[in-house]
Amino acid sequence: MENDKALLDNASSKIVNVMVVIDADSVVKDFPNRSQNADSPTAINNTKYFYMVACADNTLSGAGTGSLHIKANVGDIIRWSGISETANFDSSILIYTLKRLGGQEVFVTPDFYAFNKRSMKPTQKSVFPVVLNNPQDYWFNQASIVATGTESYTLHFALYHRPNGSDPVLYGYFKYDPQITVVS
Repeated sequence: MENDKALLDNASSKIVNVMVVIDADSVVKDFPNRSQNADSPTAINNTKYFYMVACADNTLSGAGTGSLHIKANVGDIIRWSGISETANFDSSILIYTLKRLGGQEVFVTPDFYAFNKRSMKPTQKSVFPVVLNNPQDYWFNQASIVATGTESYTLHFALYHRPNGSDPVLYGYFKYDPQITVVS
């Protein structure tokens, strides 16, 4: 088992997970006039709505801000997952497009993946004992890192909202234009 971990730690290619947390409640409050067209999302030009994080080994700077700079190697895989500040409980986020805008081409066009994988969850009224083998859905956008440098890209997301606690409904489509810096 220790040898397997050592092999994984020394592998030439790794997965870099980037979690994009979006302050959906503030987006709903601040953007009453929003796009209902996925091909023409409303632009958000303020980083205050976005919190991007990666593990410490891959973070150069900007952890917890809308301007995350990461350390990775060419050939690594980057995965973007999106979630609202309520963990998709009240409002939900779905990142549906990531496209290159300019700068060095750091990653190729991402593909979208959705999986159902067994996980754990706490019991109804207590944390322990946990329920094991609970089916859970996971989704992310994934791309290969092809070069070091800085790339500007656009991140499009759909925001679903639960007005008055009801079922989620599409609130609107939005886009944010961050940069990614990759150094090895």
